[in-house]
Amino acid sequence: MKAVQVVAFGRAADVVKLNEVPDVGSPGPDEVVVAVEAAPINNSDFMIIAGRYGYLPSPPATLGIEGVGRVVATGSQVRNLKEGDRTLIPFTVPSWTERVKFTASWQRALP
Repeated sequence: MKAVQVVAFGRAADVVKLNEVPDVGSPGPDEVVVAVEAAPINNSDFMIIAGRYGYLPSPPATLGIEGVGRVVATGSQVRNLKEGDRTLIPFTVPSWTERVKFTASWQRALP
């Protein structure tokens, strides 16, 4: 699986790389796996890349603080989403990657 990651802090052209990362795997009972369809660039992404944000992840770290995608797998206890639903990606889940996995308790299908 591919992900856009910051490998150090500095100038974006020098420190942002497309890397191979482990797949997210199967969802747990209360989780969903979502194929990312869109993940914009936010000003905070630029600040993280430059090393000037209040929270800095340890490189290499996948970027992206918002996005949307389609559910491709659901855990056995998930009732609010089903495969094929489009949903928002929580801001705590790095979204510049092919797939993400997260707890689905607050997520809903988008119209």
